[in-house]
Amino acid sequence: MTRRKIDILFIIFALISFLVFVSGYHSFNSSKKYELPHIAGNFDGWGVTSCEFGDGFVNVSGWSAPKDAYKLKTELYLKDDKGGGYYKIKTLMYQRGHETDEMKANRYFDNSGFVSALRLPFIQESASKKITILSMGRDGQWYRGEYDCSK
Repeated sequence: MTRRKIDILFIIFALISFLVFVSGYHSFNSSKKYELPHIAGNFDGWGVTSCEFGDGFVNVSGWSAPKDAYKLKTELYLKDDKGGGYYKIKTLMYQRGHETDEMKANRYFDNSGFVSALRLPFIQESASKKITILSMGRDGQWYRGEYDCSK
């Protein structure tokens, strides 16, 4: 292969790499608004360990464990005060087996921990600091908790 062909291939692969990076960034940091799913009720089996709002981002960590639920699903939303609706905060669940063992809770607190993050590059002005925590119970219904990060 000639040097010119190698240079052209390098430029093509560099452009493809850049496009993959940009599309991944935008898909993970989407600012699409959502409406909350049907809520079966409120629950108080949750806690927020940290809630940090910075220049263009929000980070939330804590735990959520609705009664009689284990291996559950949790989603966090940030309320948009000006335009209505909610921004979904990307949430990862993590194991909290030490709480289950400590409290002899028969796997109750497994997967109850969460870490959530969202970049807010152009929606920061309208977003409140009110976090809505939704957790799915064993019955498949969503249960709601509210936390105000400004306190």
